[in-house]
Amino acid sequence: MALLGKTYTRIDVGDADQVAVAETKAQIAREREVHELGEILDTYGGRALVWRVLAQCGLQRAIPADTNDAFRDIGKKDIGQWLLNEVFTSARDVYTLMRQEAQERDEDG
Repeated sequence: MALLGKTYTRIDVGDADQVAVAETKAQIAREREVHELGEILDTYGGRALVWRVLAQCGLQRAIPADTNDAFRDIGKKDIGQWLLNEVFTSARDVYTLMRQEAQERDEDG
């Protein structure tokens, strides 16, 4: 089956072997994602970028009352919450380091 230019293999959910293979592939892909984010978070520049994205998502801001702005901001917060969860999944202790580095950047101007 093709969707958005990608080909997907249909899985017979009644076939335990096919399900196990698909679950293993998904688990390997997830482990790769977590590892790749860890590599990014191992660098000062990577942590700074992730911190800026989180700041743009407005996790600490209230949702405005205006309907159009509210829907946009809810979407931004959803992305921010996803990214924050990814950070904690990849490297739990790095959030504190990112916050400290951001404060140092703010103090330095």
